[in-house]
Amino acid sequence: MNENSFDDIRDRIRYLREEILKIKQNEMSVKLGLKQGSLSDIERKKTKNVTDRVINDICREFLVNEDWLRYGTKPILIENDSTILDELASEYKLNPRDMKFFQTYLNLTPEQREALTEFSINFANAVAKDETAATNTEETVTTKEYKYSIVAEESGEYLDDSIRAEVEAFTAELLATKKGKISSALEQQDEKLA
Repeated sequence: MNENSFDDIRDRIRYLREEILKIKQNEMSVKLGLKQGSLSDIERKKTKNVTDRVINDICREFLVNEDWLRYGTKPILIENDSTILDELASEYKLNPRDMKFFQTYLNLTPEQREALTEFSINFANAVAKDETAATNTEETVTTKEYKYSIVAEESGEYLDDSIRAEVEAFTAELLATKKGKISSALEQQDEKLA
């Protein structure tokens, strides 16, 4: 059936259902609150006139351009934000939370969207900066527990108490030197070994 080959609203309803919506009569009739037989009668032209209620229901339920349904004037479907989002949701398998995010974003003013974009960029940059700092900190570990776990992971062995005490004393000495404080790391080592 060609969309240009009919002049009757009943032909357009059938074309809409079969070619555009690609649904069965029972699916369409349920959405319209009609008996399947009534829809079949409309499509087979056994019903003389299509009521305004049926026309309005078809337009509302399936986002059909009323001028096309009544007179054949294109476009067939009405494109709106919901229709476009529904198509995106289907194509990209968006969940309801994703849909709500995009709907909310689209309802913002251009100024609000720009502010949100700026915020997102600044936030991403701050997180990246923190991650870079964290990576650098990991390379010069100063906490005892983390230092021990790194040494153990690299050697494949767990440290015994005497090695832990030695590593702790050495770490304390390095920290003391770095901070410019005088510390007797060796004394601390001797105390822990005793």
